[in-house]
Amino acid sequence: MQRDGGVRGRRISVVVAGTVLLAGTSACSSEQENVGDPQAMPATSAPVKISVSLPDGAKDVDTKKVISVKAEGGTLGEVTVASSDGKRTVNGAIGPDKSWTSTGFLAPTTTYTVKATAKNGSGETTTTSTFSTVAAANSVGYTVTPDGWTVGSGMPIQVKFNAPVTDVEVRKDIESMLTVTAEPSQVGSWGWTNDTTLLYRPKEYWAAGTKLTVNAPLSGIRITSGNYLTEDHGAKLNIGTQRIMKVDLNAHTMVLKENGQEVKTFQISGGRPGERFETRNGTKVIQDKHPDITMDSSTFGVDKSDPEYYRTKVKWAMRITSSGEFLHSAPWSVDKQGSENVSHGCINMAPGDAEWLFKRSQYGDVVENVGSAFDLKPGEAGIPVWLWTWDQWQEKSARKSAKATGGASGAATPMNPDGGA
Repeated sequence: MQRDGGVRGRRISVVVAGTVLLAGTSACSSEQENVGDPQAMPATSAPVKISVSLPDGAKDVDTKKVISVKAEGGTLGEVTVASSDGKRTVNGAIGPDKSWTSTGFLAPTTTYTVKATAKNGSGETTTTSTFSTVAAANSVGYTVTPDGWTVGSGMPIQVKFNAPVTDVEVRKDIESMLTVTAEPSQVGSWGWTNDTTLLYRPKEYWAAGTKLTVNAPLSGIRITSGNYLTEDHGAKLNIGTQRIMKVDLNAHTMVLKENGQEVKTFQISGGRPGERFETRNGTKVIQDKHPDITMDSSTFGVDKSDPEYYRTKVKWAMRITSSGEFLHSAPWSVDKQGSENVSHGCINMAPGDAEWLFKRSQYGDVVENVGSAFDLKPGEAGIPVWLWTWDQWQEKSARKSAKATGGASGAATPMNPDGGA
């Protein structure tokens, strides 16, 4: 039934001395008396206003620009910032001040659409705007390795750039965007070993069975003027058996431990005494394997004019340095293995022992060498991360702080396969 004043079914609220009186209850004024009284009508909220920190259509936006979205007179709801093709999204969150703020970097040469909703008593409001980022003159690529592998407990994560990264602030930006997760959790830290290589190692060797995830969303980081990282990469891998080989050059032995248990002792012959050929001290990592290989001494400076020159075919070779040290089969030195160091720098093993170890070992297995008068230099290692103490390694990070979120494992770029027999 239609009520007086043309109001159908509406209940009018009146505030009197702090008490809300509803039509249809005992009150001093009737519903009919209030119909048409504008001061007695309920207040209607103004639509919520959504503001974006960038004007609609903004161009040449810096990739480090932080985007913020606010709601005035209401509550902010969902906010999305995505590229026009839908392939890139910008992360962000609503903070204590109730505004949404972006995190990370924007991709260069990209048009983004901002969509946001908010609501108040008058209902929901939606806004849409766009902006475009600065163009990249050149794209700088990078890799995160290895991905999808099972490796040994000494293998670091490797992030390799195809252009030099020399600016400390840029290095900090890169490290700030990298996350490494290990299950179980293990403390680790990033470190720069040269201008194109960033490595991550744990404080101690990786625990056997560790599952590792690396996220490296680096698109938008400017390396130098006009040169940007334009891709996002990552890796997933596992740590296999924790295999550690302890080489004692004075005792002419190598003891193999797996997951902390001693498995086997090998009789070996190391590099002959003297700076030229003596096997170096230091913690090394298996980084390449060859069932058959021809070793040519000219690859490390002993050419055909030298009386020590050789070109020899060997089997079951496991590279442990970029300078030419291998573990490998050496039937010609079996009578010296266990008693004398006679090689050109490699760890000579009996054929059966070398084959057994070759088939058991994996990339990233650790080889600890002691007993030499000479230490391995980082530039000779190929994978040098274990040549520094933990404190020294952390100093190689641009941020100079370890991350305790865990770690991951990476593969080094394969080295020259030739070495010293």
